[in-house]
Amino acid sequence: MTFLFRCYTMRGMKTTNDYELQSFIEQFQRISTEINDMHKGLIRLDDIGSLPLGEIHLIECIGKHPEANVTDLAAVLGNTKGAVSQMAGKLIRKGLLVKTRRDNNEKETILKLTEDGRRVFDAHEKLHADLYREIADAMNELDGRSIDECSRILSVIEKYLGEYRRKYR
Repeated sequence: MTFLFRCYTMRGMKTTNDYELQSFIEQFQRISTEINDMHKGLIRLDDIGSLPLGEIHLIECIGKHPEANVTDLAAVLGNTKGAVSQMAGKLIRKGLLVKTRRDNNEKETILKLTEDGRRVFDAHEKLHADLYREIADAMNELDGRSIDECSRILSVIEKYLGEYRRKYR
């Protein structure tokens, strides 16, 4: 996207607004790259070891939705049932999950955290709490209006990226 924007601005149409927009988009891309890199690698959770972020998020989802079945978990995570089942199988083999039947329905299988799975869940919750506290402390310097403006900008980006993805994929 930056390349396209640079091509646009190279035609002599650059204004202060264009430069600010370009800088904003480049910063957004750096943040996006950081998030993508986190999803590609392993996350170290103190003495527990390292796991892919997708597996950690499945553990988180099961911890927060203990009665959810695979279909429900897939919907919450935005993944397919097959992807969730495959990840669950890996976590079962690692001793972090077990399959069990729902109490009121013998046909329906749900996933439960083992003791080690609960430790991963708790470590991840602490990681999030620490990160969110640091972000909140930094954002305390902003007024509510600035945060609202940032939220509106992110909504615009989300809208147009979604439209772009649907149009060009």
